Amino acid sequence: MCDGNHRNRLLPPPHLENLAGAARYIEGAAVSYLPFEESTEIRLAINLRMARALSIAIPATILARADEVIE
Repeated sequence: MCDGNHRNRLLPPPHLENLAGAARYIEGAAVSYLPFEESTEIRLAINLRMARALSIAIPATILARADEVIE
């Protein structure tokens, strides 16, 4: 369930670092100078409300594997 503090939950600190790197690239930094980090954690979050609004059926097997289901 969404707790109202979705901004911090969706963009934890590692993602904020990635955004900072993107900002440096947009400002003209060469890609070769930007650090590369591979994700160590992959999470699956499904927004059922949006899926229903878009008439997308999410199979029960996918919902069962999701780390977070937003009603």
